[in-house]
Amino acid sequence: MDRCFDNFVMTPMQKVVLDVLRETALRDLHGVAEARQQLQTAYGWLEGVMSGRTWAAGEHFSLADRAAAPARSMKRGPIAATFHSGRQIATDGG
Repeated sequence: MDRCFDNFVMTPMQKVVLDVLRETALRDLHGVAEARQQLQTAYGWLEGVMSGRTWAAGEHFSLADRAAAPARSMKRGPIAATFHSGRQIATDGG
C-alpha cells in the first residue's frame, strides 16, 4: 500500500501543488488536469479498499500509513482549496 500512496497519490498531487508555484506562463494546464483525474481515480479506489479499515495495511500503523500522511495533510488548508476548486493560491500560502 505504501507504493500505492507514493505512486498514485503523491506523484500527481506534487504535480498539482508544484504547478501552483510556477510562473503563470509556465503552468501546465493539461498535465495538472491529467494529475487531478489520476487523483480522482486513486481516491476512488482507496475509498473502497480502506472501507472498514483503521490502518492502510494490516492491523497496526505501518509504512503504508506513513506514506499516506503527506496526502492527508495536503487535503486541508489553502492547498486543498486550490486542489478541489482549481483556483490558484499565492505562493506564500495565503
